[in-house]
Amino acid sequence: DASDVAETLHINTNAVTLDEKNARSFLLSGIGDVTVSIDAARATTFKTIKGADLLKKVQENVYGLFKLKKDLGLDRPFIRVKIMEFGEVAHAEIEEFIDRWQCADLR
Repeated sequence: DASDVAETLHINTNAVTLDEKNARSFLLSGIGDVTVSIDAARATTFKTIKGADLLKKVQENVYGLFKLKKDLGLDRPFIRVKIMEFGEVAHAEIEEFIDRWQCADLR
């Protein structure tokens, strides 16, 4: 029965391997909603939480994903970035994260 099928496919990613080639496939796949778990605004926090010094690469991949979506003229998927508040992440860092990712031209 078609009424039992999800209308939106959602995926979570850390964006580590989301280079331009993978981003293009990703955007054209039919996924409707994406959450990118970055969870830090500072490289030291990212490394502490994720165990790898990859914040710059992840940020570049996500900026590239937004740019490619815009260049392809796509309305979907809806893309959001996420940070969670917990011990290693200070409130000031959450504010930095919001400031960095709140830019209207990314959407």
